[in-house]
Amino acid sequence: MHYFALKLGELRHNSAYFPSKCVQMDLFKPVSSFVGIFIMMIGATLWLRRQKILTTAHTPIISKMIMDLVYPALIFSMIAQCDLHWRYILSAFSINVALLTVGIFMGFIGKYLFRFDNASLMAFILAGTFSGTSLLGTALLKVVYQDHPEVISMGIVIAQFSHGLLVNTVGVFIGIHYGSQEQSTPLSHQIKVFLLSKPVLALAAGLAWNLLQLPTTGYLPVTLFSGLTMIGSALPFLSAMATGLAFEPLRIKGMAAAMLAIAFAQLLAEPMISNKVANLLELPLLDRQVGLLLSALPASPLAVVICSRYGGNVHLASTLVLFTCLVSIVSLPVAAIFAQ
Repeated sequence: MHYFALKLGELRHNSAYFPSKCVQMDLFKPVSSFVGIFIMMIGATLWLRRQKILTTAHTPIISKMIMDLVYPALIFSMIAQCDLHWRYILSAFSINVALLTVGIFMGFIGKYLFRFDNASLMAFILAGTFSGTSLLGTALLKVVYQDHPEVISMGIVIAQFSHGLLVNTVGVFIGIHYGSQEQSTPLSHQIKVFLLSKPVLALAAGLAWNLLQLPTTGYLPVTLFSGLTMIGSALPFLSAMATGLAFEPLRIKGMAAAMLAIAFAQLLAEPMISNKVANLLELPLLDRQVGLLLSALPASPLAVVICSRYGGNVHLASTLVLFTCLVSIVSLPVAAIFAQ
């Protein structure tokens, strides 16, 4: 991290280090490969289902593993070690504006236009608002910017303080509020459950570690963070497993309008709004491009995980996640032109 911090410091004084041409590349191939990898992991889960090694009964177990161990481990290790720079916070802010705007819109049309019940409304809002940035954004940046680790480090910070922050707060609260287990309980109890959830505690602990400048080097800290990073590395595959276990053949009939609304919100409206805010903030070109790629990712598998954990419509969430993954093979490279 000290190396990353040093190189990021150089970037602040040398805008020519990353010429614009380095990001004006053909993104279709690496992005398609990236989405294909995730779909392949879902396919592996479907094969395990066919072999009866895994069944849908394992979904709550895997979801609990993710939300109570694997995801908190990744959150804490990333936030505690990241380099907090004001530009990255502004980039995350531009994405958060888009997230909250789209989230309110999805909640409104889900409740009053589609008239979803609470379980389906939870799935609809989560799938239409939170992309796979906090889970898959790093993998995407590693493919696109494989020769520039500084950009990957910057992207991790932006991801954690945009989608990562909101899905751990607003997203978890949506799950608790609309969940079948909590919807009949008082709001004060829902807030208490939310504040004591493992992802929120991990986020708070990581911020405290970072702001207090507690050590991240040395034998014990390196052992701690290496172990947490190793645990967190299981997150993409476990999320794909949760999505694959909830998968059923797509039924377009009766769901086409909801699927199109999700695709529009997640893959078009959100990146356009975040890029517009980034332009208003006059952020550097590279920051805008990284932010755009992160905000244009397909729906997060965490939508499936949160629905499974709190009693949402898992099938609807899984269908919407898979649909946006397929559409993003084309939409994500096309969205990149708006960052120019």
